[in-house]
Amino acid sequence: MKLLVFASTPSPRPGQSCAVNLMLEHFGGDRRKRKPGTGGATPDRFGIECYHVNARISRVPENQGQLPGLNLVRLFRCCLEAIWCHFRHGVDVFYYVPAPGRRQALYADWLVLLLCRPFFNKIIFHWHDAGLAKWLETVASIRTRSFTYERMKDADLSIVLSEGRRRDAEKLLPRRLAVVADGTPALSQLARCIVSLEDPASASQPESCGESAPGAGFQTAPAAVTLKLALTILAENPSRKTGLSTLFHELVARSLKLYPEVSWLIFAGPNQAWTVTDPRVEVVRDYPANDHLSRRIFADHFLVPGVARRRGAQALLTVGFVPMSKSLPSVLHVLSLQTLDKRNRLGILRQLYRNSMMRYNWRRADLVVTNSRWTADQVLSLHPGFRDHLMISHEGLQHEIFHPTPAVGETARLKEKLGLEPGYFLWVSNFYPYKQAELLIAAYARLDPELRRQHPLAMAGGNWMNGLENAQAQAEALGVERDIKFLGWIDDAMLAPLYRHAVAFCLASREETFGRCVIEAIACGTPCIVNDIPIMHEVTGDHALIVDFRDSPAVADALEEISRDAELVARLRAGGQAHVQQFTFEKLVTERITAIQQVVARLPVQA
Repeated sequence: MKLLVFASTPSPRPGQSCAVNLMLEHFGGDRRKRKPGTGGATPDRFGIECYHVNARISRVPENQGQLPGLNLVRLFRCCLEAIWCHFRHGVDVFYYVPAPGRRQALYADWLVLLLCRPFFNKIIFHWHDAGLAKWLETVASIRTRSFTYERMKDADLSIVLSEGRRRDAEKLLPRRLAVVADGTPALSQLARCIVSLEDPASASQPESCGESAPGAGFQTAPAAVTLKLALTILAENPSRKTGLSTLFHELVARSLKLYPEVSWLIFAGPNQAWTVTDPRVEVVRDYPANDHLSRRIFADHFLVPGVARRRGAQALLTVGFVPMSKSLPSVLHVLSLQTLDKRNRLGILRQLYRNSMMRYNWRRADLVVTNSRWTADQVLSLHPGFRDHLMISHEGLQHEIFHPTPAVGETARLKEKLGLEPGYFLWVSNFYPYKQAELLIAAYARLDPELRRQHPLAMAGGNWMNGLENAQAQAEALGVERDIKFLGWIDDAMLAPLYRHAVAFCLASREETFGRCVIEAIACGTPCIVNDIPIMHEVTGDHALIVDFRDSPAVADALEEISRDAELVARLRAGGQAHVQQFTFEKLVTERITAIQQVVARLPVQA
């Protein structure tokens, strides 16, 4: 086998330098530099001929991996040298050491792999520095992640130095993964593993790479380790869609890509939508959803846990409760605190049930997931003991859907399907009492009639305890019924276009645990006017007009200002677009699955 080793020696990172130097020494060194008759290891010792490109692009250690000026020229020359080795010496295997999670170093990886990878039949990654996977999912933008996955996924072999560092390799879905210890004893086994790339049949035979001394060798391992998680979405009413549907569909769908070791058991109602299909997703439809409330509660508390355990699940994810018949580690998602306010008119039985869950049932949770700092503070005020097993994981955003660039013919479809021209004020929510539709309508009615005709108020959302009828009656009583368009339910495909063509998105809610509709609107380039409550400062980063919706004149002034002040709109858009880049489902999935893995490792399934 002919192996092109693209790595720096000596290196500003001594550990990597030692590993690469040791490998080159025992594989015979750079074939081009070896003179006939010299001693030491021969190129044929392991059946590997090495060709080394010393990719140290800076003479200053702190600048290694930086790309400005001369460094970029040096890196480009190294790439040309590697490609020349391919054509001159017939080298087909590319051995590369990726960078850790640093932006400039990652750009260097992009350039190398973009130029070199197409010329080599096989690629091997040597993961010496840990941290790239976590950086990609928690810091990098979605474009950075996508481009990195495109350049670095599907390596023929990924090598890591310990079990603790395998996450970087696994995230990029290698075809094979090897855990290799530093030092001489493992090199012969490492060599056999590399050579086995030329024999596809041996890829599924770990023993072909040889045995190693305890603690000093390496072992091949599949990139997937089974972790089965159960998720019940029965708490959502199929006839009244909420944000839960998007949240859990994205959690499952993206975890399948990011975590090859994770499989799912989904409990959904017979008529409940579930669209994620995959060999690692099993859907159970034996129990009713929240359109049959009492039967759903009984199933969630007494039937689902046992079935999940018998089907091999290692933890159960729920929303708002811990099963009374608990037989698995329970991950409690807290996404609503409506029951704390009697003005929300949930009904006597609902109020009693949810209060009892919060006060007596939640304390049995093994992990509590909240979607904001504000929510976490409220939960800790009820249960201070949660502090050690409570996590804050902000909501995710589908950036591929919610962005400011309209599709071709989008305005025409908006007119055809919803009867709207661009330039309306927008409300998107079910008509729950705590959303305070009446405050927005009252403020809107204060606007000049001509301004209302130019900018009608579009209100999209479903009914709840006559909330929609009450809003319609108020509009009629205030004489603005012709200026307000009640759209009812809208198709998901029309939601982003609806945001994009609004003059402003308005949220009058007196309480939210997050308010994902706000970051969706901001991501679409739509300025927002939101109620002055703590969570809105956290979620918007103050890149919105924040006013007290109980002050109708102030809200009316905000509506008028945002419809006429182009400079204000541009400032809110620019700041908001940068701010919402931190909200990704990749980050959400990484945070939550990692925390659940720790819970499962600490609390094994009950017998």
